[in-house]
Amino acid sequence: MDDKRPAILLDRGTASWRGPWGYIDHVAGAIATVVESDCGVGQIYNIGDATSPTIAEWVRDLAETVGWRGELIVVAGECPPPSMSGQFNTAQYLVMDSSKIRRHLGCEDFVTRDERLTRTSSWELAHPATGDRPSDVQLCGGRRNPCFVPHPGARGSVAR
Repeated sequence: MDDKRPAILLDRGTASWRGPWGYIDHVAGAIATVVESDCGVGQIYNIGDATSPTIAEWVRDLAETVGWRGELIVVAGECPPPSMSGQFNTAQYLVMDSSKIRRHLGCEDFVTRDERLTRTSSWELAHPATGDRPSDVQLCGGRRNPCFVPHPGARGSVAR
């Protein structure tokens, strides 16, 4: 988006894939809440966003945040990298329910979704990818970012 490209191509599988995401401030705050709460003793909580938008929804939301006016094009065939379809089975979503921590401990997002997108895009612009670090792997038309962290079990839990 920053390079002013007119379009981003996503294959159908990548565009429609859903998975659990969590903004780092929310994840850290939720962990601290559990550790500091007597109610959390012996409990298991999923920590992440309350909703699981598709990759296409993420791209559209980010485009709006940064003012990108290009077109998101979803194609039937497989796209070249940064397509995720070749990496794992995008037909199998990985969605988790994080309502328990919200119900039991009143743990809500510490940062709004709009603010997360603004902070993330600002971080990306301040730290352009050089291509020589594993964290510079292209994903869905944008650089992988430490501000949006997939659930730790995401890769291992998705069947091929």
